[in-house]
Amino acid sequence: MPGSFMVFDSAVERLRDWLPTDSVLDARQSPAGLAALADTAHRFDLVILGDSLSRMPKSAGLDLLNALVYRSAYLVITAPEFELHDPTRVSVWSERDLGWHDLWAWDNCRAVSLLILRGYQQAAVSLTELVERFNSGTVPIHEFYERESQVRPVRLRLVNLARETSYRAA
Repeated sequence: MPGSFMVFDSAVERLRDWLPTDSVLDARQSPAGLAALADTAHRFDLVILGDSLSRMPKSAGLDLLNALVYRSAYLVITAPEFELHDPTRVSVWSERDLGWHDLWAWDNCRAVSLLILRGYQQAAVSLTELVERFNSGTVPIHEFYERESQVRPVRLRLVNLARETSYRAA
């Protein structure tokens, strides 16, 4: 993701390979126009929100996610988990911010989180299958320890907060 965190680039590209991407919204660096787009009837196979969420207040980002989850099969987010010295970033994100949603997966690489939300539109591949593909494969990410970089595979954790009434497939 040019101009963004490169830690999870290979994971996002692999996800694009595994999912049908006839309709993709790729808003990796700028939130401009996302709110207006979320208010239309557009439907997406995949929405990629790289740094765009960290560049808006958390309340606006949560509103946007709530709107986009109804209009997409999957949402993919990469965002910093703690304050970075960049005046264009006004919020930080982690898996703890997704407690309102019932089905997602995540990985964290010290400073950056990869968050994959299952949207409410029909998906050709289940989130459980995507998590298994990632975790059984060797999709590389760059983990940072102290002052060195190491490569490790993506290790997604599935969060399934099943509701009392199951209304859609995993």
